[in-house]
Amino acid sequence: MRFLCSYSLLAIAGTVAAIPRIKEQTSDGPFPTLTSTGTGGFNPSGTARVSFPSSSGSSTDGNDTGPLNIPGSCLKKNQIAVGWLPSAPEELAQITSTVGGASACFYGQYSQIKGNPYDDSQLTQVVDVVKKSGAIFIPSVMPTIPLSEVTAEVASQVATSMAKFVEQGIEVWLRFAHEMNWYVTDGTYHGSAGEFVTAWKNVANAVQKNPVTAGKVKMIWSPNNVGGNSQKLISDGWWPGPETVDLVAIDIYPDPGTSFEDKFGDFYKTFSVGFEKPFVIAETGSDKSDATAKKEWLEQISSAQAKSVAPNYVGFSWFEYNKDGTDFRVATGGNEDIARSVLASGS
Repeated sequence: MRFLCSYSLLAIAGTVAAIPRIKEQTSDGPFPTLTSTGTGGFNPSGTARVSFPSSSGSSTDGNDTGPLNIPGSCLKKNQIAVGWLPSAPEELAQITSTVGGASACFYGQYSQIKGNPYDDSQLTQVVDVVKKSGAIFIPSVMPTIPLSEVTAEVASQVATSMAKFVEQGIEVWLRFAHEMNWYVTDGTYHGSAGEFVTAWKNVANAVQKNPVTAGKVKMIWSPNNVGGNSQKLISDGWWPGPETVDLVAIDIYPDPGTSFEDKFGDFYKTFSVGFEKPFVIAETGSDKSDATAKKEWLEQISSAQAKSVAPNYVGFSWFEYNKDGTDFRVATGGNEDIARSVLASGS
């Protein structure tokens, strides 16, 4: 197995720090092909539950906790929903213009739990932009306090923060403590796999106990790239179990020349098919200066082939940042032709 150097992207106080990390590359062969039941549901043979909205704007998730509510008019390519992690709220308008006026399906934003009480100002600063866009809000809430200190009290504060968005009519998919398997090794998070699972369950339970967020906020479990050894996430204790997970995701920044199947196949089979959960790419991009490499990866993750081999695949969020000279952008900053050529036609 070959090891690749990529980046972990951490937002601190409104900025993003690039942290080198080691990632694994693997090729697992094609995914198992899932066939639609026509009713949006799984059956024991592993058929797909994920469907895109009808005129009502609802689709069904993999845990029967409620509709995914992907906006019917947002940008999709080959029935794959397209979203963004913009470096600043005002950039969303430019991104939308670049792709022909189609609105984002997802809007991602970072926030840290630095103490008790939890200061959610990094999230609330974008509430108006998210509401106007109609996008699903995917807050990445990162506990930089010890995981053992994400108590029921702190978790309740996180749920209260999510309620501020739900009260504005915004669909929320909470990405709590993402890349946990990586961030405990670099000092961003502090604690063990067991402490992560306890913190995760505290937050999931708080969301369900809050009268505003109960049944409305989805929980995204989102580890870092593990190459072809996704079972290790289970054996090492990072998987909290299917009961509190609504969607599964993974963050990958690949080297050029790798395919959607190469990078996501093992994880998809283990967690999306294995536990009957919708699959999203919660954060991805290309840190290569070569525009061709960026375009090729954007084409891979929005391709008809990706949707064909992974019917549970809902969509992706692109990391639209230029950080410390590393330019991930495809829709702003002079790189507009990349996103325009791949995504502007939609469908």
